[in-house]
Amino acid sequence: MNICMAHRGWSSIAPENTMAAIELAVNDTRIQAVEIDVHLTKDNIPVVIHDYTLNRTTNGKGFVKQYTYDEIRYLDAGSWFSEEFRGQRIPTLEEVLLLVRGRCHLNIEIKSLAPDYRQIEQPIISLIDRYRMSDEVMITSFNHELIRYINLSQRNRVTTGIIVAGRPLLLPAQLIRSRANVLSMEYPFITKEMVDALLSRNYQVVAWTVDDPEDIASLMQMSPGVQICTNCPQNMFPFMNRME
Repeated sequence: MNICMAHRGWSSIAPENTMAAIELAVNDTRIQAVEIDVHLTKDNIPVVIHDYTLNRTTNGKGFVKQYTYDEIRYLDAGSWFSEEFRGQRIPTLEEVLLLVRGRCHLNIEIKSLAPDYRQIEQPIISLIDRYRMSDEVMITSFNHELIRYINLSQRNRVTTGIIVAGRPLLLPAQLIRSRANVLSMEYPFITKEMVDALLSRNYQVVAWTVDDPEDIASLMQMSPGVQICTNCPQNMFPFMNRME
């Protein structure tokens, strides 16, 4: 059965990467995983927000990394979406881990551009270890060297994935070098032959970001092993019912 992964929480019906969107996803048993984005604040607190800046999804301005957590914790991260969600805050990764623990899996996409990989890895891995959630999370990033660093330092004890846009010519080499377990790929470039080859070698495959019902159905028919990362889980549910 294809895994339904809610992109930035259930972000078509609640503001992305907020506790409201994540909780809506976690409370629906048809959603088996949630994807979130993580940046580090100036004081190295992992917080859940997609953009490098605060401007689009909060009433703040400037780069996330320029502020301490205390300086951004009370920003409004909900009213841009609708008045109903006014007062939603930027969650910490710790808050999200506590919410999803034992209920669904979590895909943590690391967005931070800190040049010191240890500075990024340590606060995230420390939280995963504190709550004993290494079997409930995957860590993904467009930064394949960061993923390689995490796998070498953690001896592959946490599931990791590289994210790719398009279809890189050196994809097999990138997977091998990064030591990742997961390929997270822009969905129009995924083929059945690719999926079959990856699954046969024990890789996981995540398709992003798939909202159109026809595209969802096509990927599900391709293989039950394709994980569907979507803003609109409601568009996937009817196909899940048919395939049960």
